[in-house]
Amino acid sequence: MAQHRWRDSPDVIARLIDKDSVKTWSSKDIVIKPNEACAIIVDGKVKDILTETVMKNQVGGFGRWLGGKMGLGATDSKLLFAITGPVNLNMPIRGQLGNGESVQGLGTLRIQIQRDHIPKLLNLFTSGPREITKTWLSTQLQREFDEKVVRPLLASVADAAELRQITFQERFEMSAEVEMRNICEMWGLTLLKAFCSTNPTDLEKAEALSAKISAQTAQGEAITDAEISGLERHESVMVRRIESEYAQAKAQARGQVSVELESELKGLRAEEARWEAELNVERQRMDIAQSERQHKSDVSQSDRQQKSEVAMEMFEGVQEAKRQRMAQQSESVLDRQKHTDDVQTEMMRMAADNNALTPEVMQSFLENQSKQKQADATMADATAAGGSLNVGTSATSAQAAPSASATTKSCECGQVIADGWLACPSCGATL
Repeated sequence: MAQHRWRDSPDVIARLIDKDSVKTWSSKDIVIKPNEACAIIVDGKVKDILTETVMKNQVGGFGRWLGGKMGLGATDSKLLFAITGPVNLNMPIRGQLGNGESVQGLGTLRIQIQRDHIPKLLNLFTSGPREITKTWLSTQLQREFDEKVVRPLLASVADAAELRQITFQERFEMSAEVEMRNICEMWGLTLLKAFCSTNPTDLEKAEALSAKISAQTAQGEAITDAEISGLERHESVMVRRIESEYAQAKAQARGQVSVELESELKGLRAEEARWEAELNVERQRMDIAQSERQHKSDVSQSDRQQKSEVAMEMFEGVQEAKRQRMAQQSESVLDRQKHTDDVQTEMMRMAADNNALTPEVMQSFLENQSKQKQADATMADATAAGGSLNVGTSATSAQAAPSASATTKSCECGQVIADGWLACPSCGATL
């Protein structure tokens, strides 16, 4: 026997069928499953509600069609099918929290059509289509669900954090059960469960993004730290290797430099020893030369002093002999001679003090003394001759005066200077 299927889509939850609307040549059976129920309505009255059965020859067939044409049988016969198992109605949630943050999500109402409440579905079919789907039923319940459940409940929530708490789900279920009870009972619906799932808010997205960025940053830092640690280890190994190579090279260079320095130091020490020997030789040579010069200077000075002393002794001897001769002369001659001797003695002492008492000076002094001796001898002879010779002496003196004036000259101090004298015996002036 052919079967008639009242439900050809998962979205259909109820359907009202007129038996006369099914036009088939052969009648069809209808199978009622355990989660389905069928209410038979004849002439506006519910005759029976069936489930888990097979309804034989309920729709279609030539005889039923012919009886309808002839006015035989019921004039109004309908079949109301419905799903008696739980059905989830999904309805969008839109609203704002207490802090003005927008919320979007999805609310789920789990309903069930009880077998005894199937006739109440006629309230939906009165102003609706002959086929009730989940989408259509959700649309019918959406406005009342938004106004009585969603908006008041979201307005009482302070922030998005409360949406994730179990308390909000309990309040949502309680509010849906209380506020949707009347309309569900009127349409024969039983509310089994209500819950919602809200999408992340903008603030939560920002926080999630911030957390994600922080996690990525922490991950990057961890990776960076690991890379830095690896680089530091590699760097430490390289530094140790470089230090080892440097120490080795330094030790080798130190050894080589030590050898070179030792050889160079030996050369410098040899050079220094040679320079020291040359310096000592030069110093000894200079000391010897200085000693010789000092010795020569001492010898020359002692010679000069000895010569001066000899000359002075000779001069004193001559002067003593002269004084002995002059003692026999007159007092005037002695006075003049004494003055002359004092002057000559002073000149000799001055010459000796100034290291100017040379043999030439002594010879000059001796020549002057000889000339003076001759003059004194002449004057003594004239004195010894007496008065008789005064006239002759005067004449001789007169005659000799021109001769003396011709061989002597006088100094600025009035001292008579003989020809050939280099200095005045009285004042010491150089001529």
